[in-house]
Amino acid sequence: SSPTARLSELSEPYIACEPDTTQNEVAALFAKLNLNTIAVVDENGRMSGIITADDVITMLRQKD
Repeated sequence: SSPTARLSELSEPYIACEPDTTQNEVAALFAKLNLNTIAVVDENGRMSGIITADDVITMLRQKD
């Protein structure tokens, strides 16, 4: 797909978070929705990254 394509044009519905979403909020989304990945989208709906379950596990381990 085009680099300028919005995530909503590629898949509907989708679960995403914004770049400024806190680590605790991301961890809560993963736990609540049993996610493997979540898209990070900017204010224009463009995907700017992805967070994996491995990322969340690493983050939680570093908190200890």
